Amino acid sequence: MIDPNHPLYLLSLEPSAEQIAEMRQEAELLRRLDRAEQRAEGMAEARAEAVRREWADALRGSIALASARLGLTIDDARRAQLEASDHQQLQALLDVLLDKRVWPNDG
Repeated sequence: MIDPNHPLYLLSLEPSAEQIAEMRQEAELLRRLDRAEQRAEGMAEARAEAVRREWADALRGSIALASARLGLTIDDARRAQLEASDHQQLQALLDVLLDKRVWPNDG
């Protein structure tokens, strides 16, 4: 049972106490929203990174196929180059292979 003479009860009747409680609730809601936004941003970045890796893997496959069709070999040095390259570098390499029909720096 609530004692109307209890100091906490009397304090809870104060408008400022109600405002403080509302501000705390709003602050907690904002913290939760901020954490949810950070998680969403992290998930979006992880998805983007996965897409870049898949794109790079697909380009490596395309480079291997184009090399085989053009009669070009992929030695260990070229294989290491392919593994170390990002999707932009791989796309540029594939463009050169298809345009010039040689590996860059081979003539």
